Amino acid sequence: MRAIFAVFCLLLGLFANGTYSLVLDYDENDNRVFERVHQGYPFLNYYVFIESKVNNTVLFCEGVRLTERHLVTTTPCAQNYLKSSKTVAITNHRDRRAQKDSNYKSADEVVTKVVGAKINGNLAILRVDQPMILERWTHKVFVSKQFRSSDVKEFGHSGFFALGHGFSENFFEPNLIKMADLKRVSSKTCRREWKHSHLHFTDDLVCARVPGQTLTDGFHGGAMSYFGYAPDTELIANYVYALRIAQDTSYKGQKTSEVFVKLAPYCEFLKEETEGLFTCV
Repeated sequence: MRAIFAVFCLLLGLFANGTYSLVLDYDENDNRVFERVHQGYPFLNYYVFIESKVNNTVLFCEGVRLTERHLVTTTPCAQNYLKSSKTVAITNHRDRRAQKDSNYKSADEVVTKVVGAKINGNLAILRVDQPMILERWTHKVFVSKQFRSSDVKEFGHSGFFALGHGFSENFFEPNLIKMADLKRVSSKTCRREWKHSHLHFTDDLVCARVPGQTLTDGFHGGAMSYFGYAPDTELIANYVYALRIAQDTSYKGQKTSEVFVKLAPYCEFLKEETEGLFTCV
């Protein structure tokens, strides 16, 4: 049975041939799993808070840094950036939220120009003209507990390991997602709760929530990555990439949903756009 639940994930860890791949063996001890991931996981899970300016209006979005020169975000966000003279400020989220003045500049900010963009359905990858290296990456990475078989049946997926980060009102902190608490919600509910967003609900989106609270209680921003695996194989059968679209509703303690985007259909797209930094299983 141990072999059945072994997870080998070839994604974004430093590998000898210069590509990023990651071998993640299943271990009941979350701390040991965390150490393996953290030591060889240089880019993904770096959450970035990005601003653009269109017609004197400052627009804010969130994304995840894939490499020093690539970030992934939602299609509507990317379209905003492309309208804004292709200039994007990538900031430390905490500093930016603490400063209500949109003109505030901090040490944790990099102003870049978008020099390339690819849009594929709900996901968009932006390539920028200089490395996105901030002085302080204060985000913490955490690993969730494994799905139990009962959770798998209820949620409708084979299982997940979760990696991610976010922050509470006062400081960045690690937290474990209780995956068993996730409940899949209907498309109708999802659309209603996200009616203020620009998400397009298609077959590659799955909505879920922790009943009565946000996914990571106390968080009001962040992005998460999920590695899905099938119990009948030792290799990843279904990548799932989850980009959490943070909304102020979660900060105010209201119920929110999380939107999960399956990565499998995008893997070749990511591999091509990042010039081979991705490897697809």
